[in-house]
Amino acid sequence: MSSIASNDAPDTRTDLDSHADSPVVGRNALVFETSNTTVQVKGFTPSLGSKTVPIVNAAVAYDDLFNNKIIILIIYNALYVKEMEHNLIPPFVMRLAQIELDEEPKFLAKNPTLEHHSMFCPRTNNRLHFSLHGIVSYLPTRLPTQDEFNGVDVRIELTPPAESWNPHDPRYADQEANMLDYRGQLALHSERRPLATNNRQTVLAFEVNSVSLSISQAMEPWSLATALTAQREYRVKTVASGERRALISPEELANTWRISLDTAKSTIQATTQRLV
Repeated sequence: MSSIASNDAPDTRTDLDSHADSPVVGRNALVFETSNTTVQVKGFTPSLGSKTVPIVNAAVAYDDLFNNKIIILIIYNALYVKEMEHNLIPPFVMRLAQIELDEEPKFLAKNPTLEHHSMFCPRTNNRLHFSLHGIVSYLPTRLPTQDEFNGVDVRIELTPPAESWNPHDPRYADQEANMLDYRGQLALHSERRPLATNNRQTVLAFEVNSVSLSISQAMEPWSLATALTAQREYRVKTVASGERRALISPEELANTWRISLDTAKSTIQATTQRLV
């Protein structure tokens, strides 16, 4: 069932579309599940009006000519516009599904490799190569038969298998903003992991551990700023003050601040001197 045979289905495209915020499938995709959810789709100009379309889960077939096999590509939470001949899928959503993408055409790469202009699914260990329609990258796909959908073993999920998809979730912007620290450098985070919402919608996140700061770290401006920007959360659990050792003499402080010697002595005794 997985080898390529003669098929009357027309060759169509599943285009990478970075301007789309949701996947869109048309008449050349097999809808295997529908939802009770609909959305209003508006054109890029008001003159195009709007249209109410359902949210579906669909599948397309990819004929791997290099290995003579059929791969079923699953697209969850897609807008179903039956009049469309080709499908659209945002690269952002594919990356949420742990698909590794390289969108640079091989002929434009300085040192081209097989990884250029392709997608790789680590789960199934399959690499699919993109083609170009003009300057638009796409996968050549077609409408699968019901037998192919039921019988083909290799299935790749192009989007996360979530119950719903919200392209306006503010956490995406928050996480991207938190990737840089206050100096414009890449912030250090701990472990990358999936973050699930109540409806199992998958959102990539960084696991953040709370950090305990000693009084010397908390009172040193650069250390504190770095800790605050590199971590989403911090706690000062305990504060303890040990014996204070003068880093500046009362005479030097009195001369620098133009204060009396007695006031300088009292200041040194009462402060940590971290900023003196």
